[in-house]
Amino acid sequence: MHRDSGGRGGPRRPRRDRDRNRENDRDRDPAEVKERIDREFAREIEMRIAYFLRSPEEELELEPMNSYRRRMVHTIGVKFNLRTESRGEDRDRYVCLVKTPETLAPEAEAAPAGRVRLWDFGSQTFPVNPGQHGIHMALKVDGSLELFREQGAAGARAGIPRAAFLDRFLTAGWVMWDAVCATDRFDARTLASFGSWLLRGLDLVASAVAEGYIAADRELMARRAEARRSFLEEILSSIAPDPAEAARLRRAAMRYGLDVDASYRLIVVAADGDEETEHARADRVGGLIGVAPTVIRSRSGITLPEVLAWHRWIVVLVPAEWSGSERLRQALDHVVGTEWTALVGRPVTGVGALASSLARLTATLRAAERLGHRGWIAGPDDLAVEELLLVDPGLLAAAVGRELGPLLADPRMGDELVETLRVYLESGQNMRETARRLHLANRTIAYRLERVEHLIGQPLEGPIVERLAVALLAYRLGRPDAPSG
Repeated sequence: MHRDSGGRGGPRRPRRDRDRNRENDRDRDPAEVKERIDREFAREIEMRIAYFLRSPEEELELEPMNSYRRRMVHTIGVKFNLRTESRGEDRDRYVCLVKTPETLAPEAEAAPAGRVRLWDFGSQTFPVNPGQHGIHMALKVDGSLELFREQGAAGARAGIPRAAFLDRFLTAGWVMWDAVCATDRFDARTLASFGSWLLRGLDLVASAVAEGYIAADRELMARRAEARRSFLEEILSSIAPDPAEAARLRRAAMRYGLDVDASYRLIVVAADGDEETEHARADRVGGLIGVAPTVIRSRSGITLPEVLAWHRWIVVLVPAEWSGSERLRQALDHVVGTEWTALVGRPVTGVGALASSLARLTATLRAAERLGHRGWIAGPDDLAVEELLLVDPGLLAAAVGRELGPLLADPRMGDELVETLRVYLESGQNMRETARRLHLANRTIAYRLERVEHLIGQPLEGPIVERLAVALLAYRLGRPDAPSG
């Protein structure tokens, strides 16, 4: 089955041509404009069908389009005795063309044997065989090449490889030369004149076809990349969809080449910067870890790893057993520097589980940012306690007020006492190590700890130490600007 993913709304012409047509359309009757647009759409659909009929594929799936254009495709398909089916739902509904035993081969609409076409080369007119199917060539001295740019664009939209498409035009030149030479009706001077015009004309034609093809191909790549990104954003945000929506997402995933039941893993990266910055960073990180170039991905759907900007984070979608973690770390160091935090998710089965996994990871990453964590975090469970404390902000504030309130109420040394207590507990209640970390004298630390014991009304030993440790963690979570240790 051949998938022609030209993007929503049907094929589009190069931007320069569309802008020119818009200017011309301003002074035309709306009915004439609509008729021209429909005629161009029908011509491009017929060209796609012609290429499909010569291929070994049995089905051709066109891009999603509105109901009016689907009806046009159904009508065109009937002319070729193709079976037409509408598939998909809502905005993803598209037409599938299926070959039947009665389907017309392209040769059925070719010119009758022996028919000749007059090719106008300035002042000379030569009777020649039209040659290849689907090639309509008219080389004129006025240099008009818009027809060939349009045909190049149509070839790109039809999915015909550029080299093969250009070869059709160049081969047509040999066919015309052989046909003229075989007539024995022209002298050497006339043949030389014809050959000169033919070579110059084919050179211009090849350039125009390539120009039209490349412009349309770039537009298609951009549209496919945007469609791929939109789909990824959709599956990453669709938590617990209803059965119909889940089925639609599974079908879309299969169209993009994803195994809907495979095991995947998400890695979420936080770094300083705005959302616009993250888009550029995501592209650079993707290139460094081996993401396929856009020109390849646009033709093969979604290939893993896939890197995209998600709000202010970078999200990496990889197979569950991906072995490129070290490459990703090096890429982040190169693109972002050392100020980044990466959180690795658990393996999940099926694309439907990705949204829930991302929600858990982003919640955990917020806790990591509040604590000032940097670097690689192997899994969300590493910060499960911190997440638990953030479940109820009101309860978090109450715990901090109950345990640390007397220290924070000290108008002169509140913050210093809290920080000294935190470092003291993290140092295993080693006063000398606490002094070293805070760059203070031992007697200063001893004084502050005595002040702490006085304010809380008991010595720093026993169960109170555990309660204070939890309260200090809660205090840091409630104050993301607090020292991270």
